[in-house]
Amino acid sequence: MQLRKTLISFLIIAISVQFAAFDSLAAAGQAPPVTGASGIVIEASTEKVLWSSNADERRAMASTTKMMTALIVTEKLNLNDTVKVGRAVLGVDGSGLGISAGEELVVRELLYSMMLKSANDAANALAEKVAGSVPAFVKLMNEKAVDLGLKNTHFMNAHGLDQPGHYSSARELAVIARELLKQPAMREIVKTKSWSFKRRGRPETLKNRNMLLESYRYATGVKTGHTESAGYCLVSSATKDGNSLIAVVLGAPSEEAAADISRQALEYGFSLYSMKLLVKKGNIFREVELPDGRRVGLVAAGNLSAFVREGGDLKMEAKIDGPLELPVSAGKKYGRVALTEDGKALGEVALVADRDVEPITFYEWVVARLRSLLSAARLTFLRS
Repeated sequence: MQLRKTLISFLIIAISVQFAAFDSLAAAGQAPPVTGASGIVIEASTEKVLWSSNADERRAMASTTKMMTALIVTEKLNLNDTVKVGRAVLGVDGSGLGISAGEELVVRELLYSMMLKSANDAANALAEKVAGSVPAFVKLMNEKAVDLGLKNTHFMNAHGLDQPGHYSSARELAVIARELLKQPAMREIVKTKSWSFKRRGRPETLKNRNMLLESYRYATGVKTGHTESAGYCLVSSATKDGNSLIAVVLGAPSEEAAADISRQALEYGFSLYSMKLLVKKGNIFREVELPDGRRVGLVAAGNLSAFVREGGDLKMEAKIDGPLELPVSAGKKYGRVALTEDGKALGEVALVADRDVEPITFYEWVVARLRSLLSAARLTFLRS
């Protein structure tokens, strides 16, 4: 009995040490371990790569394919358009909504079905609505890939089931996700955990397969995928402290592993940011000469703090609202200082005069002029 208690105590201590080591690793902001998979994390606003592993390797991409399908659909159709389903839904394998040829659905219903439930028949129904046939739609997908500058992506279908010649890379799926998230309707769809609509006279409820939406509070999307060739795939997005990141993991050994690697990758990306005081109230940014030769300081009207990335290209630009005229009033705005990081606006602060400056009287002008002349004459005398 004593030996059993000792073993249990040892196991509890060992497990505690393992979790403590994991927590310290996460706190240190270390990149996630990736075994047999490829992945990447980018800034959504700039496409700046924050972490990658085998990101340009061509791999099967499973249902992450549907991001490109959704992108083209939202560009070509109205979400309220009616779709009379054709024969393209017949015989489609894998996950589906069970759509019948001749059934009428709305584009929005098919998009939610495709992105949340990963319905392959919904993907084909939308493809046929846009282009008249699935092969014609796939041609549009490949043309769009070229337009986006993708070199390691090629589509053979609209749903993502394994097929020779159907592949992408972690880096290029991140680009597709970035384009998709520019669409307001798609941003709303991919972050939805559950959605219901009426079909065939009764409610149809769709549950999002993206585990991160439940387990990671900063998650905002995007698409899961799984086939025998692709393994478990996840394209995810997250927003924290005003910064938005996109992560891609391809070829994970399980759904849980794909979600866990994605979470670690996103946390690593966010760990590169820290809040910094970039502009302090009262700091002088410019000294401006007034028409009468006097000078006045322009100072920051307030503080500006922002989350900035370590190693980011931080730029500060002060702009003055034209020549200053007398009188000058303390606290009045005469310009601004703007800050950007990697071309992304971080904010701006007004520049105000640090003191009042009134126009000088004629007598003051004469005295100042005489002093100037005497100073010039004294200098000439000393040089001679």
